[in-house]
Amino acid sequence: MLRRIRDHALHRLSVRMISGVRNMVSEVDLDGDAHSAFLSICRYVHEQNLELGDLFDDWRRSTAITTLMRWASAAIITEEEFADFSVETKELLCSMIEVKFYDEKMA
Repeated sequence: MLRRIRDHALHRLSVRMISGVRNMVSEVDLDGDAHSAFLSICRYVHEQNLELGDLFDDWRRSTAITTLMRWASAAIITEEEFADFSVETKELLCSMIEVKFYDEKMA
């Protein structure tokens, strides 16, 4: 099941991260301290890359629930995708975390 939605979740996270960079770039005052702005963008990209690794790099069957939990916490799965999981899986996740769904309007 995760394998089926992995590429979609990765795409959503990537869009969110690129939107963050785009917002930062649009706020840069090139007549101001451009170097500080550049360093802030670099830090942001580094932090986002670490998050991406946390969410996608541990790809094993034994970590499937943990991976799904992370994706649900990061709001990179849709309500429809979540609905396709078993009742047991959904109940387990809902008892452990606040499940957040991807919202296209927020992308």
